This record gives sequence, structure tokens and C-alpha cells, in this order.
Amino acid sequence: MKTKILIIGLGNPICSDDAVGITTGAMLYERVKDIANVSFCESAGSGFDLLSMIINYERVIIIDSIQTSQGEIGELYLIDSASSPSNSSFHSMGIFEQLKLGREMNLPLPEKISVYGIEVRDPYTFGEGMTEGMEQAVVKAVEEIITNEFVNGLKVEKKGKGTRNE
Repeated sequence: MKTKILIIGLGNPICSDDAVGITTGAMLYERVKDIANVSFCESAGSGFDLLSMIINYERVIIIDSIQTSQGEIGELYLIDSASSPSNSSFHSMGIFEQLKLGREMNLPLPEKISVYGIEVRDPYTFGEGMTEGMEQAVVKAVEEIITNEFVNGLKVEKKGKGTRNE
């Protein structure tokens, strides 16, 4: 039986580059849906929405926009709880804070959770369409995530710190 995998694209499709998580997640899903037992959902939600989405999956891949002080636009980061600052906020309550709470509540959480951030230029401007260069960044991120998660199981070497763009 294939591993039950969930891809979550986070962001807001009408706030310029904040759509990068949703766009990347959707493209990733289209690329792997025939070779893996995979589902896709998008969310602009907050708080406990994430926990309710991931219960009973074996693996989860979360993709979101990120802004760091030194990153290059389109750069892909694999973010872990050690490199994510405690004051960061991915949609209100931080992703890692949500996961910690879920574990403390003994929820059936996935064994493997990968959280990816894609460096963006403008996550705040109201309007559809991402800024120049982001479409190419999406394609590159999808290829990197496929290699990391589905081909050889390796992780991205870059780890970044940043804040969630709401």
C-alpha cells in the first residue's frame, strides 16, 4: 500500500506573491498524483485549521511564502522547528506550535512533515497574479520538492528563518 501523503498550499490567492504556496502545491500535486497516494488542499486559514487537515496522513508537505532579511526571491527553504524563530507566525498560530500542541493532545499526526518556504517579494498587495519571476520560482520549487520528497527522500540543504506573510 502506498503512503498516504497530503500536500498543503498555504496563502492567499488574491494577495500577490502570497499565492506562491497554493500555486506551488497545486502544481506539485498535478505532477505526482499518478505516482503517489497523494491529496492536495489549499488554505488561507489560521489556528487549528492545519491540525484538522493533517490528522490520519502518514506524510505531509506544507508550502508557504516567506520573507527573510537576506534571501533571494524564489529561493526554496526547508524549515524545521529548530531554525524557525519562536515569534514567527504562519497564519496566526505557528505551524510548529500547532504540531507541538497536536502531539501533546495525542492526535494521530503524520510521521513525516516537511515545511517549505519560498522567498517572495510582495505578499501584501491586493490583486491576483504574482510579481515578476515568481512563476519561474514555482516551477523550480516544484522540481526541487519532487526530488527531495519523491525521488530520493533527501532534504533541502538551505534552512531559513523568516516570518509568515499574512
